Amino acid sequence: MMQPDSLFLDEAFASLDAMDLDVGRFDVDPDAVNAVFRRAHSVKGGAAAFGLEAVAELMHQVESVLDGIRKSGVAPDSATSDLLREAVGAAREMLAGGSPLQDPRVQALMQRLRRQQDDAGALRGGRVRRIVIRSPETEVVFAAVTGLFADIAGLGELLSVENANADEQVFTVRTAAGDDELRDLLAMHMDLRCVTIGGSTGLPVRARATMASPAAEPRDMPADTRATVRVDASELRRLVLLARDLAQDIASHAEGARGRDGSEADQNGKAGVGHWRSAAGSLHQGLESLASAPMSMVFEHVTAQIRRLSERLGKQFTLEARGDEVRIDRLVLQRLSDPLMHLVRNACDHGIERSDQRLALGKPVQGRIAISAWIEDGWLRIAVRDDGQGLSREQVMLAARQRGVPVAADMDDDQVWPLVFAPGLTTAAGVSDVSGRGVGMDAVRRQVVALGGDVTIASVAGQGACVTMAIPLGSVCPSQSVA
Repeated sequence: MMQPDSLFLDEAFASLDAMDLDVGRFDVDPDAVNAVFRRAHSVKGGAAAFGLEAVAELMHQVESVLDGIRKSGVAPDSATSDLLREAVGAAREMLAGGSPLQDPRVQALMQRLRRQQDDAGALRGGRVRRIVIRSPETEVVFAAVTGLFADIAGLGELLSVENANADEQVFTVRTAAGDDELRDLLAMHMDLRCVTIGGSTGLPVRARATMASPAAEPRDMPADTRATVRVDASELRRLVLLARDLAQDIASHAEGARGRDGSEADQNGKAGVGHWRSAAGSLHQGLESLASAPMSMVFEHVTAQIRRLSERLGKQFTLEARGDEVRIDRLVLQRLSDPLMHLVRNACDHGIERSDQRLALGKPVQGRIAISAWIEDGWLRIAVRDDGQGLSREQVMLAARQRGVPVAADMDDDQVWPLVFAPGLTTAAGVSDVSGRGVGMDAVRRQVVALGGDVTIASVAGQGACVTMAIPLGSVCPSQSVA
C-alpha cells in the first residue's frame, strides 16, 4: 500500500472538517446534504487511490445514506446527523492511523449506516412537492414542467397547477425524485434562480448557482471551504522574521529615501531602498515556494489510484505523465485534484476495455492512460487520454434523454460529447465504489468552471477519448523570481 502524502491528508482532513460543519447545518441549509455528499465522494475516491480500504468503505456507506436522503427529500433528523458525525469522526481517526476496518466499533458503525440507508430508501416512494416558478413566460414554463412529467417514465405525476399571479405558477407533484434531481431537470429549461422547491415533509430547497464566479478570491469563500496546506515550520518562521525586518527597515529609512540633497541621510535612504527591494524579492520567492507546488504531486496520486483500480477492475494499465515540473498555486492544485481523479477513474472504468476484449481487437493487453500538463496561449491545460473504446454516441444520447435533456438524432459528435456534463448523467450500469452515481463529469466541469476554465472532450470510436481541462494562467503561480 502506498503511503498517503501530505496533499491528500490536507484535503481529506479539510473535507472531513467541512462535513462536520455542514451536518450541523442540515436544519437551516437545504443544500448542506448535497455538500456533505460531494465531500464524502471526494474523500472516498482519494482514500481508495491510496489503498485506505477502511476509509473508502466507510465513506461509501456515508455516501449511500446521503444519496437516500437526497432522493427522499426528507430533512435528516438529529439521530441521522449524529450518526453521520460519528462516521466523520471515525474516518478522521482512521486517517490518523487508527481503527482499521476490522475494528468491532467500525463494524458496528457500518451496520448502523446500512440500516440507516435502508430506512432512507423506504422514504423514496411518492411524496408531494410544490414547485414554484416565477417567470413572465408562463406558457413556456407550463410546457416544460408538464412535458417532463409526461415524457420521463417513473418521474411521478403532476397533481395540479395554480397561477399564483401573472408571473408565478405553482406545480404540485407527487414524485420519487429528490429535490436536487428535480432541480437538475428544470435547469435544462429555465433559470434556477426563478425556481423554489419545497413541501410539507422538508425545508424549502432554494435554487443554487451551479457555477462559481471565477473572479472570487479565497477570502470571499466561506471559512469551511477554504483549502489549507502544511508548510515547513522553520521556513514559515524565516519568512515571518524577514517580513518583520522588512517592515522595520522601510520605517527607519523612509525619510532618507525621500531626500534628494546628496546628504548622508539621503545615501542611507537609498541603501535602505536597495535592501528593501532585495528583501522583498527574497520574501516573494519564499512565499511563492510555499504557495505553489509541481503537478508531480497530483501525478503521484494518479499513479497510486491506477494501481488500485487495476486490482479492483481486473484490468492492466500503463501510465504516461508529462509536465510534472509545471508549478501551480497549491489552492488551484487542490481544486484540480478531484476533477483529475474523476477523469482517471472514468478512463479506467469506462474507457479501457477488459484484457480479453483488447486482445480480440488487436490491442495491447495493457490499457494506456496518458496525462499531460502544459501552458499554452495564457492557459494551463491538463489532458487525460486513453486508448480504450471511446465514448458511445448511443449510450450518451440515451442517458441524456433519460435526464430530460433535448437530443436530436442528427447531432454532430462535437454536440453529443458535451452532453456528459449534464448533472446526474451516467452511462454506468450500476453503482460501485469506483463510479456509477452520476456525480462525475458534471462535478468535473463545475469545479473547473469555478476556476474560470472549461472542459472539452474528443473521442474516436475504438481508439479512445481525451478530456482536456483548461484553466486561465492567472490561476497559475509562476515559478519565476522577482529581481
